[in-house]
Amino acid sequence: MSNTSQKKAFSYSVDIYHNLGYILVVAQGCGSKSDIKNMYQTIGKAAKIAKIDKLILNGTQLTLDYSGSDVIKVLKMIARLFNHFYIARVITPADFKSDLIDVFAQRHALNIKSFFNEHDAYEWLITQS
Repeated sequence: MSNTSQKKAFSYSVDIYHNLGYILVVAQGCGSKSDIKNMYQTIGKAAKIAKIDKLILNGTQLTLDYSGSDVIKVLKMIARLFNHFYIARVITPADFKSDLIDVFAQRHALNIKSFFNEHDAYEWLITQS
């Protein structure tokens, strides 16, 4: 018996738009807890060098391959790295872990908001200061 439902490898791209003042990250595949932590650490370093505090993270093709309790652990690390950031997350409506992320962001006064398309995410992000 073979496993026909292979997981797509995790990858992401980071594009810095200096003139528009934000970073766009597109993440896809199946991300482990360490994949996501490493991605956010890389984003944090790039943002510090670029002196940018706004991020659009498109995760519509991303699957988080870890538990809800690990989502909270990753969020705590994100809260430390990005406490003065505005993060617009582009997600799919079926992503149940996004609800957990949104609740955590509200409870910890983080500037993280979820959207179903990049246009709405961008429109919100450019109004933040």
